Amino acid sequence: MMKRPCDPCTTALGFWLLTVLACGGSPSTTETGSSETTAAQSDAGTTATSTMTPTTGATGGATTGTTGDATAGSTSMPTTGEPDGAMFCEERCTVDADCAISGDNSGLSCKDNRCVDDPCLADQDCLFNGVFLLRKCAAQADCEMSVCVDAGDGVGRCADVTDGSQNCQDLGGSEAMYPPIEGGAPVAVCVFPEYVCRDGECDNPCESDDDCFLIIQPTCDVGTGECICKSDADCQAVPGSDRPLCIAGRCGCASDTDCVGGDTDRCYDGRCGCSSEAACTFSALFDGTTVVCE
Repeated sequence: MMKRPCDPCTTALGFWLLTVLACGGSPSTTETGSSETTAAQSDAGTTATSTMTPTTGATGGATTGTTGDATAGSTSMPTTGEPDGAMFCEERCTVDADCAISGDNSGLSCKDNRCVDDPCLADQDCLFNGVFLLRKCAAQADCEMSVCVDAGDGVGRCADVTDGSQNCQDLGGSEAMYPPIEGGAPVAVCVFPEYVCRDGECDNPCESDDDCFLIIQPTCDVGTGECICKSDADCQAVPGSDRPLCIAGRCGCASDTDCVGGDTDRCYDGRCGCSSEAACTFSALFDGTTVVCE
């Protein structure tokens, strides 16, 4: 089993990002992972739909824990909810067409000025895509770089043809035969039967530490199925990390000085963000978006 790096990500788009972005992710894109170090750097808050997506915490900098705590880690836990006044480097859209990539439909739509994927509703939504885009389809024309197959539930899904390559296995998937939505002989496509739909996102719960390949989150919390850090030393395993503290299982920051570089310059209660657009140095992934700090 292969555990996803951290936060949800995209399949035709995902495979494209694997080869074109090599996980550096246009500093604003998918966490895919050409190496542990690069994937760990990508884990500093990048996804296919936005850069530095806010998660938890309240206004103010975390004060407990030190960067030298290599055994127990910081024990301060961010409160739930988006930090008041926190800002993050994002790609702002106005219409769905803004979310295309090099002229191709990415499968994302513009909602609340962000290019986002529709949430999964059932495990079946994750079968053909793992942590990537759901990519539902009605005809082959809806799947530019893959094949639209009949998923057996009345809804077509864009699925990647395996062609005997190792890409599917490298992503933690396996081969299965499904008929094209427009008819014809079944084709071999990549599926991810271990992924489940949790809180609207496709996830592959870890079962042991072997499923956690990020060096900054090497431990499996079997109770939640999440890969976590256990000490500040985990978070400092990547030289120059801007999240040196282990806070409630996630690497975070204690002050603004921890957030220099990586399109961040401000610490919002353990979460590195930005103070202005000057901190956002990456180029937009999507065709019609504008990079903003908000």
